[in-house]
Amino acid sequence: PESAWGKRMNTAFSKHWQLMGGVVSNSIVYQEGLHDFSDVIESMLNIDQSEVRKKEISRTIGRKVEFTPRRRQDIDMIFMAALPRQAKQIPLQITYHYGHDIPVYSTAHIVANYHNSRKNIDMDGVRFFDMPFLLGHTENTISQNSRYPNALYQRLFAMGVDSYQLAPYVNYLYQNPSESFAGDSGQITIDYNGHIIRHSPWATFDQ
Repeated sequence: PESAWGKRMNTAFSKHWQLMGGVVSNSIVYQEGLHDFSDVIESMLNIDQSEVRKKEISRTIGRKVEFTPRRRQDIDMIFMAALPRQAKQIPLQITYHYGHDIPVYSTAHIVANYHNSRKNIDMDGVRFFDMPFLLGHTENTISQNSRYPNALYQRLFAMGVDSYQLAPYVNYLYQNPSESFAGDSGQITIDYNGHIIRHSPWATFDQ
C-alpha cells in the first residue's frame, strides 16, 4: 500500500530477499482505499502489454481476433503486503487476471479474526506465517466466544505469556544460541547480541 507501513514492508522484504539471492522482478504500489485493483494487477502481470499486442495485431490484419491475454511468465511468486480488507480482494483479482497458478505469500497482517471463516474464505491458498498460539499449535487457546476474538489482541496475549515463561531461561538461551524455546508466539532463540528472535510457522488458508 502507498503508506509509511507499505514502504517499510517493501524495503524490508526486498532487502532481505535480495540478500538471500532472490530477484525482485517488479514492485507495485496501490492506494489503500481501492476496491478494484485491476489496473495495478494488470500492470504487475503485464496483462496491459498483452492487450496492446492484441490491438496491434488486430490493426495490422484489419479485423478482430480471438484473444486470451497472456500474463508474464518470469515470476515464481508474489509477496503481498496488505491489511485484511485489501487481502480479501487482491488474491481473487490476481486469479481473475490469469494468475491462478502463482503462489501468493503474505504476513499475519492479513488476518483480523480467525474465527470468522466467511471473511477469510476469499484468501484461499494464500501462504502466510503467524504465531503458533493463533494457529492452534499450542496447548493454550482463546475460545471463539472470547471477549478478544481480534487477532491483534490474541497476539499480544501470546507475547505476554511468552515474556513470563521466557524470563527464567534468558541467560541460558543467551549463552546457548543454538538452543530454542517453544513459545506461544513462536520458536524463540537469543543471539550473541542479546536479540530475541522469533520464528513463526507457515500456514495456508483452506476454505
